[in-house]
Amino acid sequence: MRGHGTSEHRFAADVLAGFDPADPYTATAAIGRHRGSYADALDAAALGRARIGVLRQAFGSNDDFRAQGVNRVARAALDKIASTGAELVDVTIPDLDDYVAYTSVYFSRSRADIDAFLASRPGIDAASVSQLYAEGRAHPNLDLLAGIATGPATPAEDPEYHGRLEARERFQRIVIGVMAQNGLDALCFPDVRIAAPRHEDVLASRWTCLEFPTNTVIASQLWMPSVSVPAGFTGEGLPVGLELMALPYHEADLLSLAYGVEQATRSRRAPDLPTVG
Repeated sequence: MRGHGTSEHRFAADVLAGFDPADPYTATAAIGRHRGSYADALDAAALGRARIGVLRQAFGSNDDFRAQGVNRVARAALDKIASTGAELVDVTIPDLDDYVAYTSVYFSRSRADIDAFLASRPGIDAASVSQLYAEGRAHPNLDLLAGIATGPATPAEDPEYHGRLEARERFQRIVIGVMAQNGLDALCFPDVRIAAPRHEDVLASRWTCLEFPTNTVIASQLWMPSVSVPAGFTGEGLPVGLELMALPYHEADLLSLAYGVEQATRSRRAPDLPTVG
């Protein structure tokens, strides 16, 4: 989102959005009914007219030194957002962490989905994810892949699968209800509750994949659109992202708010890449 929407600025979403008869999931385009380029909707002034719900329970604990830097950066970004005239409202989602944990269907669906993908690609030298795992062809730190390879072969084999889907619908109703009750245009929270881990943290298996304190699963498990915007850097120079989440099919409004946040915070820092000569 670099610059105001004109015919010269387009999003990858402009190409990806729309109905594709070969993909039944894209039928939701008939609900969203977006027309034109998403870039045309960008309006930095929209942020100053918005009500943003701040999900404090998705922040890391201030008693955790790993979260302190992230919280500092996020609070500073929120102050800049408020300076545009945006109204910030602290909100709470009942049982948030419980819903996030229970509505995950990674282990229920992924083995069947990956196996179907492998079967459709004859050039890949593997018939199934369980084969890749059994033959030791995956990095040992990929604990999520290990769980998938040894988990249910199909969603029907998970006795909790339908309960998870029902809970996901209930979870979405609760969150949309919170937004409706407070008249919110979006919710916001840090992408991750702690600063980015270093290689040694990952290689030492300091967290399992599902235990890592990320917030990016909230929107995906709610089936709600979200976008990450640079919020700034910790004292150690590690990047912090602020996530905005909007109501289903409100992608254009969401991107306009994100554009406003970018203009208000000016937190993006171009990477320092080595020169190749």
